[in-house]
Amino acid sequence: MPLIEKKKELFMANPVYFHPKQGESLITDDEATAIETAMISATENNKFLDINLKEICDNRGKTAWLKSGGKWSKREITKIGDELKPGEITEINDEIITQLEAERISKLSAKEKEAEKTAAINSLGSQAAFMRSTLEIQGDSKALEKSKEWYNAEVEKINLRYGA
Repeated sequence: MPLIEKKKELFMANPVYFHPKQGESLITDDEATAIETAMISATENNKFLDINLKEICDNRGKTAWLKSGGKWSKREITKIGDELKPGEITEINDEIITQLEAERISKLSAKEKEAEKTAAINSLGSQAAFMRSTLEIQGDSKALEKSKEWYNAEVEKINLRYGA
């Protein structure tokens, strides 16, 4: 027992928990504090650290959009440290949505376009009827006129979207 106790005492007095592998090294307490401070700063900025403690971004899984020649193009970011280039955005805006919808519609057959257009216009009819009912309940004397006006404006948008 005394030997085991002495061994335990020596381990606690001079701790060495492992020997570094090839390419690894032991660091001082000051170096560990510097790394910890850098890691906290990087985490607060939603970044990571490279081997030299330089902050690097992690945009992996995001889609970057860039407008060039009046058209939006996209690229998928798959590598850590891949920064956004000047002019790139990651948020989809109304302009991008409109472009994507136009591209989707352009790939439809004439029959598919007509079916979608008809369904959209039928849906507008239901919405206009609901709008009219709501306005009438609220006492609006021009409920029919307003709902027809809204309906016609929306039908015109659909006709433009589907190329009518």
